Amino acid sequence: MKRSKIALLGCTLAMASVAAAAEAGRAGYGPAPATGPAGSGAFSQVLASATRSSSGGSLTARTGSTSVAVAIPAGALQSPVQLTLVGADNTRRARLPGQAHASIAVRAATTEGMPIQGRISARPMTVTLKNPAVKPGDRVVGWSAAKRAFVAIPSRLVRFARGSVTIQFNRPSEFAVLAAR
Repeated sequence: MKRSKIALLGCTLAMASVAAAAEAGRAGYGPAPATGPAGSGAFSQVLASATRSSSGGSLTARTGSTSVAVAIPAGALQSPVQLTLVGADNTRRARLPGQAHASIAVRAATTEGMPIQGRISARPMTVTLKNPAVKPGDRVVGWSAAKRAFVAIPSRLVRFARGSVTIQFNRPSEFAVLAAR
């Protein structure tokens, strides 16, 4: 009788463990790697990570005096995507074309952890960087893998407000707000 209770308990614990592991996988357990697509090499501090799906949502983080919020509208993602916000640990290594007020990398991966390098959304998502140093007229740049450098983001994709900038995007990238020249 004792052996059957122990066996039943062991079987119950094993089933609970498998169920918990399956739930963790569905929830997008664990952050995507900080590396993701080849970038400037300056971003490696994972700040926040979560899986988002076609229902949309948001992801927020803070790095230094900058708060970051990514907004994903409903229907933008066709399948679940693990989004990771990564802070810069060495902006000098980034070879930014000016002094950065704020910067962030948005990485994306499948729920199996494979980095996604191309377009991830059917509709534009936004990343908002709030920092008291950000002012209208500052330059907003994003990493260009093709040019292996930061390039200006077209003004039609950028919206300034007092102390913040919102950038539209549809693929993982690195973003920086640079002091006006």
